[in-house]
Amino acid sequence: SEAARQLGGVLLQSELQSIFFARSRNQTEVLLKYLRDDAKGKHIDQQRVAGYRGGYLPNLRRSIEQGLRDGTIRTVVSTNALELGVDIGALDAVLMRNVPPLPANYWQRVGRAGRRQRMAVDLTYARPTTHDRFYFNDPQKMLAGRVDPPRFNLRNPLMVGRHVNAAVL
Repeated sequence: SEAARQLGGVLLQSELQSIFFARSRNQTEVLLKYLRDDAKGKHIDQQRVAGYRGGYLPNLRRSIEQGLRDGTIRTVVSTNALELGVDIGALDAVLMRNVPPLPANYWQRVGRAGRRQRMAVDLTYARPTTHDRFYFNDPQKMLAGRVDPPRFNLRNPLMVGRHVNAAVL
């Protein structure tokens, strides 16, 4: 989104280290290109912006992880591949391009910033979907960490059809 691109440019100029979580590999690569183009336009080394997702070779992923730890990479755009289990140090900002599927995913992503008694910021963009509205209408459901899963009526043929279609893809 335009807002994510603009904020990415501001973060790059501020020298704050940030991670953008995107919904898909494609969205990751598109946002990465926009942020690198913005960096180039501001005379910032494009190598300070990296992508991270499944499909990258292990040596490239390890190199990006090291760049995040040592600070040579200031901004990374990632799928949920960096959500858990990879040591990338302490970041300053986490930006999510959608509400994560579960509260646990939210906390894992937010936990990437503010480690070691550092202040950090978390920004989450809501999409106009039922899922995102569910949590944005009552953020305590996400922040409390315990949520009943959304339910739907199995007798509704429109809903069942959409779920079957999604499961097949």
